[in-house]
Amino acid sequence: MLKKIIIIIIGLLLIGIFFYFFLIRDKTISTNQPTTETPTRDAKELPFGVNSDTKKDGVAFRVKNDFVRQYNNQDMVLGKTVVLSPYALQEWYDKNVSGTTLLKLSADGGWLIVGGEGGVINEEVLIYFGVPSSYSKKLIDELKGN
Repeated sequence: MLKKIIIIIIGLLLIGIFFYFFLIRDKTISTNQPTTETPTRDAKELPFGVNSDTKKDGVAFRVKNDFVRQYNNQDMVLGKTVVLSPYALQEWYDKNVSGTTLLKLSADGGWLIVGGEGGVINEEVLIYFGVPSSYSKKLIDELKGN
């Protein structure tokens, strides 16, 4: 009889522990991870590099603005922007990596990232992403300052 009572008590304790850990206890664990929400940034807060078009009505400004909204890297500094509509190249730098990204003008007038997430971009890469060869040469020449 005593064995049955002890087994029942142990069983109830195990069920209570199960309910506490899996159903009742607060399941949030603080990991000090950065938030995954996309921060909203006003256009005047966007980080522009030395070679930027800072006129708020300029095409390069719109390219930079759309690029920053899509890429969402707080440590990024933007460099030169080259626009040959409907294509644009945006140079960017951060503490770990740099690169040039290809953007294309969308039907709604915004600029969308097409490719070039980091590193060097050349004519062959632009052609791979669908840029006609005549455009790719002009974009790269302008980017290099030729």
